[in-house]
Amino acid sequence: MKLFYHNVGQKGSGDFYKTVTKSWTWDQIEEAIILPDEQKILLKQKIKSSLGEHFNAWGVPEKANTWGLLSEGDSYVLLVETISIHFKGCSIPFGGMIEVIIPNLQPNLSQLFWQSSHFPRIYLFKTDKLCAEWHDLKDALGYSDNYRPPPYLLSVHEDRAGKLAGGSGPCAYIESMKCK
Repeated sequence: MKLFYHNVGQKGSGDFYKTVTKSWTWDQIEEAIILPDEQKILLKQKIKSSLGEHFNAWGVPEKANTWGLLSEGDSYVLLVETISIHFKGCSIPFGGMIEVIIPNLQPNLSQLFWQSSHFPRIYLFKTDKLCAEWHDLKDALGYSDNYRPPPYLLSVHEDRAGKLAGGSGPCAYIESMKCK
């Protein structure tokens, strides 16, 4: 499994909780998707078989460099609300396994989800509620104390990810972060 994290940051987290916890259905998004009818039918089938009736969405800007590294069913994204050590609460409250990557740029769908066409690269998942702290993840990955990730979707090198959970890797680590 490939591990990613997106440092949303406190400034960018205005709609963070609403975005990550809002549940969507195919009927709500179908008209906003820009694809030929045949591809829409296949996408609908894929969404229903992978995610069921309800799912969550996340998007990144068109020029997101790591977008091409994501793969369906094999990429887990940790959504980091803040890296501040002064934050009161869980700094990594959500994550999700990418189940469906919507093909092509989808500005209309971005507009539907976030009232902005700025996030047209969209993927779908089921939100996992996590109870994790940035500083713990940073330490577990072997990042320096002063490492400050930019507010982008970033990949974790497989060597670092493999060391998580005492060498058990990202799957075991993510399970340990899920809220009980």
